[in-house]
Amino acid sequence: MAVFYLYLYTALFIKEITNQWEKAGYNIANRPDVIATLYNIGFDKSVPKSNPQIGGAEITVNTTKYTYGELGTVFYSSDELTAIYPVAY
Repeated sequence: MAVFYLYLYTALFIKEITNQWEKAGYNIANRPDVIATLYNIGFDKSVPKSNPQIGGAEITVNTTKYTYGELGTVFYSSDELTAIYPVAY
């Protein structure tokens, strides 16, 4: 049951930041790079603006360095886990 709450927290956080940005006039619903970055750095650093930058913690995979936002986007764009969680368009 504890895992359920992790997903719920993540979903609520994403809804909170996308609503914050939408109310400020910026739609980030289709920007997994920005959403992942904001998830990593926290709501208090979420400042809606016209040209958000991706970033966050640096993560090294093998020898390639990514920011949290970049890695989130790479995963989002991949077909990883689609056998378990089919993509609905």
